[in-house]
Amino acid sequence: MKKHLTILTVILNIILITNVYSWGDKGHRLITEKSFAFLPADMQKFINLRDSVVYHCTDPDKRKDRDRTEGPKHYIDLDYYPHFLEGRTILTLDSITAVYGDSLAHELGYLPWATYNTYLKLIDAFKSGNRDSITFYASDLAHYVADGFQPMHACLNYDGQLTNQKGLHSRYEIKMVDRHLDELKNENIKAQSSLLTNIPGRIFDYITGSSIYSSIIVEADRFSTASGFYYNEDKFFDLLWFRTKYVTIQQMNSSALELASLFFTAWVNAGQPELTNL
Repeated sequence: MKKHLTILTVILNIILITNVYSWGDKGHRLITEKSFAFLPADMQKFINLRDSVVYHCTDPDKRKDRDRTEGPKHYIDLDYYPHFLEGRTILTLDSITAVYGDSLAHELGYLPWATYNTYLKLIDAFKSGNRDSITFYASDLAHYVADGFQPMHACLNYDGQLTNQKGLHSRYEIKMVDRHLDELKNENIKAQSSLLTNIPGRIFDYITGSSIYSSIIVEADRFSTASGFYYNEDKFFDLLWFRTKYVTIQQMNSSALELASLFFTAWVNAGQPELTNL
């Protein structure tokens, strides 16, 4: 029993410092900007808020320093949960806390529920027609959805700390992404937002799908380091990009499309208001 408690303590200490990063300001803003291209013309009044939503989509990261409840909203360590490893999903936070307790659930992250709750608040904001509320919740939703498509936001080894690769998180999603931002901007898909159903299940599906790619990123970072280029930044990040670019492009574009569909679905479920006051 003591051995199990010791292991749990080590895991919790690791989790306590979990996921201090995200896609980075530039990555988040790129995803958010791309999402507006998928919206229908009927949402033009909302589309006019694009610049403001793009600017504020990084606000949740800035709130972490002054709001202790904010950090866990950005991740969920799915691979800690035995039911996830067995191929099952528990959709409700109440079900999670009933089994694992409030404290552990808090440390393992609230990303799916933070995303869904923010989506519901955006519906209310659309109904109110209040510009500030719409901008606030649309910006937050943009951030949480993008985090859900970042593979390292859905696993215990979020920073490579369990595989002697500490710093992997920022190397991948900030330093590498920022270096290849122009390429990511030019990699677009032809699509349009769609009306979604079963939003909680949908959120868990894309986060679960994203988590699968974490092993690709971990291995790419290990390979790039073993190549001997670790102390040559240009060569190291070129190699890391070469081995992860398809996953990165796919996840960022998929995130933008999913975000647009959530914007659209929230607006439809609010009654498709004309938003004339915007």
